[in-house]
Amino acid sequence: MKTQVLPFGTQIAVDILDSSLNSTPEAQSVKTLDNLLQVWATNPPRELRMLRSTCSLLATYLDSPLDQILLDSVETSRDGFRKFLEARKYQENSIRTYVNHVRILLQSASKFGWEPAADEVPEAWRDVLAIAAGKKCAHLVKYLARLRATPNEVQGNDVDQWVLQTAQGHDFNRTRATSLRLWGILRDCGYPGQLPTALLRQNSYGVPLAQFPLDLRREVTELLQWKQAESVYDRPKGARQRPVTGIRLQHAISALFGYAVNVRGESGITSLSQLVQHQIVGTYTDWCINKRKVTGETLQRNLRLLSAAMHQRPLYKNLDLSWFKPLLDGLPTMRKSESRRRKAERFLEYKVLELIPVKIRAGRAGSEKKGTVQLALLVMKELVMRWLLVLPWRQRNIREMRIGGSMPNLFKGKIPPFSEIEKPDWVGQEEQKNPDAEFWQFHFSCDETKTGIEVEALVPRQLLQPLEEYLNKFRGHLIHGIDPQTLFLNRAGKPMTCNQVTQLVSTLTLRHGGRRVTPHLFRDIVAYTRLKENRKETLALSKLLWHANDHEVVETYGGRFNESSGVCAMESWLDEREAKSK
Repeated sequence: MKTQVLPFGTQIAVDILDSSLNSTPEAQSVKTLDNLLQVWATNPPRELRMLRSTCSLLATYLDSPLDQILLDSVETSRDGFRKFLEARKYQENSIRTYVNHVRILLQSASKFGWEPAADEVPEAWRDVLAIAAGKKCAHLVKYLARLRATPNEVQGNDVDQWVLQTAQGHDFNRTRATSLRLWGILRDCGYPGQLPTALLRQNSYGVPLAQFPLDLRREVTELLQWKQAESVYDRPKGARQRPVTGIRLQHAISALFGYAVNVRGESGITSLSQLVQHQIVGTYTDWCINKRKVTGETLQRNLRLLSAAMHQRPLYKNLDLSWFKPLLDGLPTMRKSESRRRKAERFLEYKVLELIPVKIRAGRAGSEKKGTVQLALLVMKELVMRWLLVLPWRQRNIREMRIGGSMPNLFKGKIPPFSEIEKPDWVGQEEQKNPDAEFWQFHFSCDETKTGIEVEALVPRQLLQPLEEYLNKFRGHLIHGIDPQTLFLNRAGKPMTCNQVTQLVSTLTLRHGGRRVTPHLFRDIVAYTRLKENRKETLALSKLLWHANDHEVVETYGGRFNESSGVCAMESWLDEREAKSK
């Protein structure tokens, strides 16, 4: 069967094509939307045209062809259909019409013999269901039991589809956690297929630094201090690490030591020279890639920190580390084309993302009924999304941005007379009217940026109103006890963690945009959109994203442009020339 993907908008969905099968199925065989369409071909209901349009939307919503969409799946997933339509900018009248026609569709199916699946599951599923009931994922088991005859037939796409449908109206991380509990049950019951990567990494193997042997702990601690101290006479220039990078180095050493002790069964390791051996590191990378499905890129990033630290410190100059670089360079890595393809699968158009703050704002009336704190959280979510759309920083700078203390990152004040900050026209005009005018600014020191550059600028005008509204009316309601002085806060009134920011943004984009987008992907989306609209903007983009030069912008974000982009650009240029000649 063919379906048409409905573009964003409020128009009526395009009709789908008639079924290619001519025979009308018996009543007992009406199980899928495709079966129902065949029945309607000979017994057309009064609302046939609208029902066909509804089927087209359901195929897009459930991301499956009509002959694979069970009527049971339509029944169980209908609660998320409204959210799906809202995320695609349908007007309320259209949404009510389509939701109502799902009900009419199921009523029609009942007349032709379809009956909603009973709570009873096939015998092959009963043991799994019994375990799932205690782990709060029985509803997922019942969903899968309608799709597959036995647990061993479950495919990853079956579970992923349930996650996407369910997360439309719920928290993504909680929904995904439910799916992982189900996968754990299937694994314990002897599931023979490929398990999710997250499940393969459930068992921890690393050893915390505090549990290292005394001599090794002292040596690693001294290495970390040597890398992070402001001044060390025997450390090469430019080799100093930021604290956040030091944490990554510590984790890399903890993981390697944990592998050596807990997996290889090594004993008596009391120094880095005993730990960082070719055989230990080599078998560690093999084990990570083959058993835990860690990517070669991840291992390279982490282990290169250890390699660099030991090469740089004079204490290890007599240690043979010549094998380290060839080992890391030889790890299997993903092709750039594959990396771009995977990133494109998670891509949302900027014009879709910029509507999300508007949709969040529309929910203020409902949140206000739940209390001041709920309303304040909603306003903060709106500001987070607007910030990423205007200033797509790395999320550490967003969540750790200070608004108080002796050195705030975000503040309002006069612009110093000899400042190098570039001013928009409206700022210059305001200063002419009022020399003492104050403006919102942000500043990050060299130690606070990944690229080691100092950053200062004025907050763009598009953020001023939502920023001041949040600070003046709502942020105070989120504080519990001592104010942590960060702009954004979690439900406990503390600074947001990396996982909390990722979860927040992922849930909002999935709920209001129909696809899960992480904070870091905003950088790609903003950069791609601006480059698409003005290919001469690489220098301005490099400064917006805090890159050292514009070459990195082209290398990192220009990959989505191909030969067809050049053809389209040529066509646009010729159209412009033709328009000017008239």
